[in-house]
Amino acid sequence: MIDQRNPSHSDIDMFKEDNQEIERADTEDHVPNTHDAKFEKRILRKVDLRLLPILGCLYTIALVDRSNVAVARISGMDDDLGLAEGNRVSIVLMVFFIGYIIFEIPSNAFIHKLGAANWLSFLAFAWGLVSLGIGFLNNWAGLAVLRAILGIFEAGFFPGCVYLVSSWYKRYEVQKRMAGFFLTASALSAFANILAYGLIQISKHHHYKGWRWIFIVEGAITVVAGIGSWFIIVDFPDSDKNTFLTLEEREFVKGRLAEDRGPEEREKVTVKVLARTAADWKPWAFSLMYMAGAVGVYAFLFFLPIILRGGLGYSLELSFILSTPPSLFAVVEAMAISWLADKTRMRGPFVIFQGVIGIIGLCMTGYLDAPTPRYIGTFLGVAGANGLVVTTLAWQANNIVGDARRAVSTAILVSMSGVGGIYSSMVFRQQDASNYIPGLIAVMAINVAAVVVAALTMLLLRYHNRQADEGKHLCEVHKANCSSKIRHLKCDERKPICSRCEKDKRTCDGYIPESECKYKPRTPALQRKQNGAASQRPAAASKILVPACLSPETFGSSIELDLCHHFRTCTISELASSLNAMSFWHTYALPLSHTFVPIKAAIGALGGAHKAFKLQTQTDPFTQSLAQSYEIASVQQYNNAIRVMHEYMNSPDKNFQVILTCCLIFICTENLYGRYTNVTRHLESAFSLLNTCERWNDTGTRYRGEIGDRRKGDDLSKFMDNIGPSLCGLASDLFFYMGDNHSSKLVSELQQWLGRQDPVILQEPGAPFFSAQAAASSLLQVKTTFGTEMYTDCQICLCQGYPCGKTGLVCRRFDNGLDSESFYRYWSARYNVFKKNFDPLKASESEVFRFKVLELEEITWQATFKLASIDDDLEPADCIEILKRTESIIDFSQRETGHIFTFQANLVPPIAYVIISCQDEKIQWEGVRLLRRLGRKEGVWDSRKMADIYASMITAKTRKLVSWEQIPDDVPRLTKLLGSVQLDTLIEDNK
Repeated sequence: MIDQRNPSHSDIDMFKEDNQEIERADTEDHVPNTHDAKFEKRILRKVDLRLLPILGCLYTIALVDRSNVAVARISGMDDDLGLAEGNRVSIVLMVFFIGYIIFEIPSNAFIHKLGAANWLSFLAFAWGLVSLGIGFLNNWAGLAVLRAILGIFEAGFFPGCVYLVSSWYKRYEVQKRMAGFFLTASALSAFANILAYGLIQISKHHHYKGWRWIFIVEGAITVVAGIGSWFIIVDFPDSDKNTFLTLEEREFVKGRLAEDRGPEEREKVTVKVLARTAADWKPWAFSLMYMAGAVGVYAFLFFLPIILRGGLGYSLELSFILSTPPSLFAVVEAMAISWLADKTRMRGPFVIFQGVIGIIGLCMTGYLDAPTPRYIGTFLGVAGANGLVVTTLAWQANNIVGDARRAVSTAILVSMSGVGGIYSSMVFRQQDASNYIPGLIAVMAINVAAVVVAALTMLLLRYHNRQADEGKHLCEVHKANCSSKIRHLKCDERKPICSRCEKDKRTCDGYIPESECKYKPRTPALQRKQNGAASQRPAAASKILVPACLSPETFGSSIELDLCHHFRTCTISELASSLNAMSFWHTYALPLSHTFVPIKAAIGALGGAHKAFKLQTQTDPFTQSLAQSYEIASVQQYNNAIRVMHEYMNSPDKNFQVILTCCLIFICTENLYGRYTNVTRHLESAFSLLNTCERWNDTGTRYRGEIGDRRKGDDLSKFMDNIGPSLCGLASDLFFYMGDNHSSKLVSELQQWLGRQDPVILQEPGAPFFSAQAAASSLLQVKTTFGTEMYTDCQICLCQGYPCGKTGLVCRRFDNGLDSESFYRYWSARYNVFKKNFDPLKASESEVFRFKVLELEEITWQATFKLASIDDDLEPADCIEILKRTESIIDFSQRETGHIFTFQANLVPPIAYVIISCQDEKIQWEGVRLLRRLGRKEGVWDSRKMADIYASMITAKTRKLVSWEQIPDDVPRLTKLLGSVQLDTLIEDNK
């Protein structure tokens, strides 16, 4: 029997991300789904080849364009533009970094909005034009201005590349890619010196001097590369524009990233995120280390050719050639270090090592006498500087959690490289040429500071880890991260909230807060009443404590993790969403699944069933085989969920909230399989439990959901507000399909539950809704509340009309005498106030879509209330308007969905309502046409099947084979009737 006790704090394995020094882990990487390691390597190879070469090429061009001043100076630029006077060289080099520093963080915000391909290619195109323009300058002031503009455009490229690369790979795969991308660019840029020497020779045959051709040719190359890169650069992993990967491969990439970091959604870079990141000490520590590396990189980039020519006495040709080998050596050395760092999963010691060899190289270059040892020193200096940059980038990316925070931290980091550029520009003064000893000493000093900071950072992070192991410190955890590299954590029960969650004032998914917790938990409490009745039936408490994570053994296999990941990332967006179901899944179901095995297994079963359902829509054999595999895995998970649920029901710790959550998940799973008898049994159990819930019985009359004034109740009430209407909506869908084959017990339980709900849900008529979503939720409650009271022969039908007969479609009264029209009029009054202030141009696409659906709802209700009796027909003008609005929604959004899964708008019912309630055959056939055009499933309704049924009905009525009054109220009996008059052959005649 599975132990369902909440694990003690000493037994909880948690995940440390933010405060964690990356060090050797005890667990192996695993593939997060059914694919093997060979498949994973193939996908990573495809990503590597598509992502890294183009970024490396563009960054190579960026380095060349910003550093070609150095080679241009020894080719005659100083004399032509008057740079030799005073500190003009330092000014020209420094102004580049002013814009570079200022615009790095804003640029990383733009990459969110515009996409990686659009933004990075634009930056390359823009700085290419600026670089080309430098070739036509005639004074040093113009050079300073264009260098400043060049810095603005180049500012966003490197942090954007770092952010993009770190978004595609796991944490322990990042440094090798960073090194390959960054160091390859550094090496290739070194060959640019040889290219520059070739371009100088053009001056012998053309009017412009050689140094001008360096900027003109290389600038033109950049412009062409910027345009071409738009077609090659990939976007972030969650983008649908990455067509170089198949849908299956994209899901695989997103799944493995979610396992490594948790299922992060793309966050927005807000002022709060900026402030929070700036207040953290880690980005600034990493920034100082990065700045030290950048100082060395820029020092050798700008001044190595000059040191070789003036300080070491090499000729012009040799100065160009000898400046390349140190960069090639740096690539080899840094790649080897990066491989070791990823292999050992350590960063700090390698940062210190790179800083030390950089210091040694600078000492050799500055203080030795012989040219050869001094030249060897440049190898160590260049290698140390470049390696320090790469290792620091990876260390930072591994220890900053959160999409937006990582973007801001990366921008801060690279901004400090701009400070390093200014530093190197100012310390290498013209009067110190050509050995630049003071400048080399200044670079050594900043490297010493970086080594000290790296050592302190490493020791501090390890101290935090040790404190966490001893229960004296709480590290930051990532919510919903069920498969990251784990560390054994002994939590301090006196400090139940982790620092990250405490800053956000939200509940931590990893700890069980005590009653004296500073912040109120978000989800309802899983407790039982301490009295005699509690042993007989579950009872609720006033709040739910956020459950602790399951022990690692209960995390499950990679297949189970894959199913849960699909549920979290895909299934939730299509689940039944009566009222606030999206809030229910994220707020209750997922957090509870971290503790309770039945919910976790049920979620896996539903995720597998949904993925199989989606894959079955494709026809290729591989996808069909994959769908079958997922269906088998789903059935196994479902059987396991039922088994552990039985064990849970027999335990003394059972709680009705866990049982209700499992019931809701089981209903959605059974519905996907089309097993409606099982759906009925689960609904009976759920409503029986709702009706015996003593806590709910005591609440009296109250609102259900955030309707009207967005009233806030206690946490248990919010839980009931979510799950109750969701179950009611599922029951309604079941009744519509089964007709007279329904369960009388379910009807009785449902009516008993509805009898305790207050139907007065609206405020004063003048108060507008605050959004289209609020208006839609309120209208759904109106329909659910009185619709389920209007039953004829035990069949429940909502007022808006469904693909059944006319019985109950225009009923105007509750059994208790309340007028449904008055409810609608109150809702309409508030909706009209909202509609006057609604601006489609300023609203999101989803809000515009909801608004269109509400307009369809409104005209349907208005047409219904014009009828004097149930036997009346809709007016033709109203029917035409309903069909027009329906078609506009079809034009706005075409989507295919599964059984009882949300599709934002039920378009089959209004079309069916028109067909049934209008005698104009032309309008009826127009409705059939729209059903065929819709071509999708809505819950249990397939619009194409319904189009065939209605085509048969219209034909049968036209030929007087059946009368309109004979049409039954449900699809099973309707299909049987049409089959008895043998009209199947008539369907094809009317398509």
